[in-house]
Amino acid sequence: MPNRIEQQAALTVGTVEAVSPSDITVTLEIEAPQSVALNAGTPIPFPKINSYLLVPTQVGSIVGQVAWLGVEKSPYPKRKGLNDFGLVDLPYPLRRLKLIPIGVLKAVRHAEQQKFKMDRGLATFPSIGDAVLLPTEEQLRAVVETDPRDAKVLIGRSALADGTGIKVHPDKLFGRHLAVLGNTGSGKSCSVAGLVRWSLEAARNVQQNLNARFVILDPNGEYREAFKNLGQAVRVVTPHVGQEVAEGEPEVRPLVLPAWLWTTAEWAAILAAAPGVQQPLLIAAIRALRARSGTTASKVLTVAVALEAYLSQVKALIATQALVWANWNQRKDAKALLGSLSSASRYYAEFDDVSTNLKTTLVNLSKASGSAAGEIEEKGAKNFVAADALDAIESLIAEALTAMPDPERATDAIAESPTPFDVGRLRKTMLALATDHGDNRAQQSLSSLLTRLDTLLHDPRLKPILVPDTQPTLVELLRTYLGTEDGNAPQVVLVDLSLVPSDVMHIVVATLTRLLFEGLQRYHKIERHSLPTVVVLEEAHTFIQRGHDDPNSTPTPTQMCRRLFERVAREGRKFGMGMVLASQRPSEISPTVLSQCNTFLLHRLVNDDDQDLVRRLVPDSLATLFQELPVLPSQHAVLLGHASPVPKMLVMRDLPYEQRPRSDDPPFWKVWTEGLDHDPRIDNVANEWLGTQEDVPESPPEAYEEDVRAPEEEE
Repeated sequence: MPNRIEQQAALTVGTVEAVSPSDITVTLEIEAPQSVALNAGTPIPFPKINSYLLVPTQVGSIVGQVAWLGVEKSPYPKRKGLNDFGLVDLPYPLRRLKLIPIGVLKAVRHAEQQKFKMDRGLATFPSIGDAVLLPTEEQLRAVVETDPRDAKVLIGRSALADGTGIKVHPDKLFGRHLAVLGNTGSGKSCSVAGLVRWSLEAARNVQQNLNARFVILDPNGEYREAFKNLGQAVRVVTPHVGQEVAEGEPEVRPLVLPAWLWTTAEWAAILAAAPGVQQPLLIAAIRALRARSGTTASKVLTVAVALEAYLSQVKALIATQALVWANWNQRKDAKALLGSLSSASRYYAEFDDVSTNLKTTLVNLSKASGSAAGEIEEKGAKNFVAADALDAIESLIAEALTAMPDPERATDAIAESPTPFDVGRLRKTMLALATDHGDNRAQQSLSSLLTRLDTLLHDPRLKPILVPDTQPTLVELLRTYLGTEDGNAPQVVLVDLSLVPSDVMHIVVATLTRLLFEGLQRYHKIERHSLPTVVVLEEAHTFIQRGHDDPNSTPTPTQMCRRLFERVAREGRKFGMGMVLASQRPSEISPTVLSQCNTFLLHRLVNDDDQDLVRRLVPDSLATLFQELPVLPSQHAVLLGHASPVPKMLVMRDLPYEQRPRSDDPPFWKVWTEGLDHDPRIDNVANEWLGTQEDVPESPPEAYEEDVRAPEEEE
């Protein structure tokens, strides 16, 4: 049996010629293999870009990745032990390569056997003349394999280490955010779908009753078929719930995100409220409507906020009463206001935490406002409420407010809380507050805002999402994505956004993500532990666009969406919320979000800007590894970051056609030449667009499916 020195000599392929902190220059021996090395125990392609070589040192073997291969002319061949000076007078080609040091491979004893352990980084560098060796099969496996404690999910095989399996730990893959980047057709979407499926399959081998949570935001509707065979483990949420679900298929629910769920900033963004007058009136109106719902903060504080809103409207009535009594429509509104105040005061007087004196004041206020409302008759301009009666009502409201906490203490919390309110009353409330200003310019400035509000709430495409006929509660919304119902919880919630109008796409994505983020925040606060949830965002460059905000203007929906994901990127890990971003244009994504992604799965990237961005994200000289990105074949990728301390070139696992996202290239030639869709159903397209047709096919005809599937199966 050969000893250790003989083994090392058999594996030697060159010597170190130059050393720098970023690379090591190696001169190959004349006898070194030309294409395939057979002396490492298994055939290894050598020399090859991105392959691995070892440089033994006192602390272990430095692992270097081949970054450059070349030939340089020499006046004589260089062979160990031989003096060739003067024997050759022609230029002699010498092969050289450059290694990027990536770590140290150390031998450790494990159960009486020698094992190898890979440590990232270098403390010492080799010297000139040190031998450079081929790794053995065991050493090569130790370089590309993950620590056994982290080897949970098999995602592919090494493209450089004889097909060694590449495994990752979900905590490291999803816990600190993952970015899957690659051009169209590089296998990016299949990788995203595969990572979700393979993670669930690996976990199911340990525990059948999984407590996993993936929420996939799918703007193109391409993932629905990819998870179809998982049955009740998947829940589909879509604005278009047309066909009945067959037994064993995923449950389908309507996408409902009521407008009352929006924060005041989201309202201002979608309505483009100007900061000067429109935005304050909008926020004040939302605050008043939420306060009247009686479900926020303490009851006494809620009453204070509500009476503050009533006081402003009564003052406006007193200031304009001469005009009000002369017009029946305005008298009708005044009667409704006084009647509402009477009912509300009587309702507030029954609260448990209302003091005796305050209860008496509220009862008197209810009687006075009810009596005043009764004095307004339906016909005639002579019957009106006496001025002293309105003054008395104003005084009673002021008296009640003095006995309660300052409403300003709760206004911010109430304005931003997800308390349901009647969105249809928002218009009238803003007009009433504008009248309270006593300035006609305030009312005039609202005209454009109210026009946008009316358009939004009466759009038939948006109404089922924003103002549904059946309003869900906050509990029901959270259970749809995070909770269980009847003991069953979906492991994948697929949000199909393909039919969401572009007008509100960014706000819908931002609102849904905020609902999940703040829900997980509060869960962590109450339970003292996190509820791990992964949010997958396709076409991330559309929703997290690079840009800067103007502090003097109202944020746009796009800016609101970017701000939210930047916050999730910074803080989500603390509350158990991980992100998976999939994009074909990383250069257009917010740098703040990308900088918080600790793991990258890089497919083919051709654009120079995208490649430069990816190189800047890598903290050391390994950026040269990405020179291969423009020519990576489909299904090949580079994995690096927290989930893979050593960058790995891998081939992703095969995903059957029926489990792939529907993002195939359009079959132009077959459609042109074989007559598929020769008579396209354009009328169905128009009807669906107008919302006048319910039953629209959700998948292409059978002939078209076969046409698309054929080339995939041939590959």
